[in-house]
Amino acid sequence: MPYLSVRTNVFMDPSVERNVAVELSTLMSELLGKGVDWVMTEVMGNRALAYGGSDDPAAFVRLKSIGLKQSDCPELSKAICAFLVKQLSVPQNRVYIEFTDLDRTMFGWDGTTFG
Repeated sequence: MPYLSVRTNVFMDPSVERNVAVELSTLMSELLGKGVDWVMTEVMGNRALAYGGSDDPAAFVRLKSIGLKQSDCPELSKAICAFLVKQLSVPQNRVYIEFTDLDRTMFGWDGTTFG
């Protein structure tokens, strides 16, 4: 049940946001080894986002998942940044990523929890 959220100040039409969200679903499925049917992604462009006192392209990313390992975060960061550079031209040194390992009893789906 990974959830990835990207907020960026890069201008995107809604159709581009949707396409990027779908591409991120596939990427997260591959990186985390979880079926794409369980991956949820959200992309929000056109945000009022400043980094380092500048409104140059930047992004804030949140990745939440049950069973997320701290040791995997450097490789996940590398892959997410590479994606943002390629797809949105956001330099990797202008990306913050928040990683959260979720307790399965504290995450709900389908009227229950995963625990």
